[in-house]
Amino acid sequence: MWRLKTHMLVHTNEFNYSCGYCPYRSRSRSSLQIHERTHTGDRPYQCVQCHATFSSASNLASHRRSHLPPVFSCDVCQRGFKFKQSLL
Repeated sequence: MWRLKTHMLVHTNEFNYSCGYCPYRSRSRSSLQIHERTHTGDRPYQCVQCHATFSSASNLASHRRSHLPPVFSCDVCQRGFKFKQSLL
């Protein structure tokens, strides 16, 4: 039920959470918390391999792929890439 309620906010114009540093407004508290880290410099997520820090878990997850071997390869030249978007 929680996911449905969260999704339904997409269809409204309600932005119930406001940044204390700038005019940014958000529909969810978690999005606001991630946004406010751009102002505070808080980077609570750390890579265990290289110790780089990130403001969100999703940025850390994306970064972790940089430590993995390439998984996407070009059909023409066979060059390997870590991200599918790099093939374009």
